[in-house]
Amino acid sequence: MRRRLRKVSARLTGRHHAFSASSSSSSVVKEEEPGVVVEIPVSSTKGSESEEEEKWTTLERGEWPGTFSDAPGSTFRVRQVGYPKTPKAASGEGFYRVVGVDILRANNRRDNLVENGIVRLPLGDNCSFPPRWLVVNAQLPDETGPVFSRPPPDADGKCHSIALICELTESGKKRLETSEPAARLFIDFLRAAPSEPREEPDFRGRFKVIVGVKDPKDLPAIARSYNYKPALITKSGSLNLFRDVMEMNVSVFRFGYSSRSGLSLLTARFAALVLDVAFLLEGRSDAELPECVLAAATLHNCGYDLARPMPPPRPVAAKKKKKKRKKKRKSPRPAGHSSPALVPPPPPPDPKPGLPDKPHGPLDALWAAVLPAACHARQPNP
Repeated sequence: MRRRLRKVSARLTGRHHAFSASSSSSSVVKEEEPGVVVEIPVSSTKGSESEEEEKWTTLERGEWPGTFSDAPGSTFRVRQVGYPKTPKAASGEGFYRVVGVDILRANNRRDNLVENGIVRLPLGDNCSFPPRWLVVNAQLPDETGPVFSRPPPDADGKCHSIALICELTESGKKRLETSEPAARLFIDFLRAAPSEPREEPDFRGRFKVIVGVKDPKDLPAIARSYNYKPALITKSGSLNLFRDVMEMNVSVFRFGYSSRSGLSLLTARFAALVLDVAFLLEGRSDAELPECVLAAATLHNCGYDLARPMPPPRPVAAKKKKKKRKKKRKSPRPAGHSSPALVPPPPPPDPKPGLPDKPHGPLDALWAAVLPAACHARQPNP
């Protein structure tokens, strides 16, 4: 059983396990007077009989250090009808709600966390459309990498993965059935993006990430101009649809050197920053505008010290479809044709005239000797 001690403020009013598998959580909270620092051991039930009782995420829902909370869509400014002549305006609420955040450290990149069993979700029996779950896996390298050479497509190394797990809301599900431009764009994205080649993204290249720091004074001067500015995920992204989950893997290894070096400065200060994060799709015509965020969350002082080791993959089996047995159709019979069972059997052939019936009994041998002579005597003359 793994244990880790976290020190946070005792103001835990409304503390909630955002994404634990059972109500009997493995975390223990010790209530104290305001202002007193308490220790909260967070443990996992590894090795227990039921794997469903494992703690699924690292962070808790709240507004104290080391937690996450909902971010309103109006925090982010998005494209409107008539862009670029029309200025950007506040976005509407997202279709999904962030219900869990996990920070993982590993020696190499891991794609498709849900399919590999690293992030465990209550998956449905059938594939749903639109998917119930949206998982965005940002793979941040620990080192900036080469300066002048272009990173290869399979660039890899030690990294931290920040996975945001989002669930489709009831209102979002109803909106996706309407003719809202952002809803239609998302449905088209789900149909076209998974089949696109990685090096030639068209619809998949419309996925955008917006990251903003609440207090710009906490940012280096060189990074303030990029605060709350969207970043397109093109060749660095891969999309996977698995049962009722859509997983978007973002490999920062493939970013340019300037972007990677800027992010390394930012990640080193995660523990001191309050970040707003949102995901959306880029609208490129008035028919696809205004844009709307898919999901948004606020991360409160979530540094790499909260990361847990990447567990080994435990692939989740895809749901097997039951094969329907095809019933063999009988070929139609022509008119006037009757079933063979209804045809009366032919009459038995008549015995030859003049031949007596063969008796059955103990005198069979004697009768067999007398029979030829008797038959010859009873034959009529020609």
